[in-house]
Amino acid sequence: MRAKKQFNRLYASKQKFHASSFIYFFVKQAQLQVGFVASKKVGDAVCRNRAKRRLRAMAQKHNQSLATGLCLFVAKNSINDTSPGELDKQFVVAMRKLHGK
Repeated sequence: MRAKKQFNRLYASKQKFHASSFIYFFVKQAQLQVGFVASKKVGDAVCRNRAKRRLRAMAQKHNQSLATGLCLFVAKNSINDTSPGELDKQFVVAMRKLHGK
């Protein structure tokens, strides 16, 4: 997912979930597309890449919970300080709230 049009559509969507470590945006469509974003607010390049890596790992671990559509995960400042267990719990809660899975 690289088109600005898709990102704007996601940001304007009403289906979103705010966790303490990330924000999850979702728009239903025919095929699954997932994006990961970490702004400079998260930290330097090393911190941003680590944040996106952690989000990708959670998405791969829980890929059966992801609904078909456009999914966007935006990392927050606190993601690199969050333990893997806590991040996992937040991910599961986000999937349940938006998809009932």
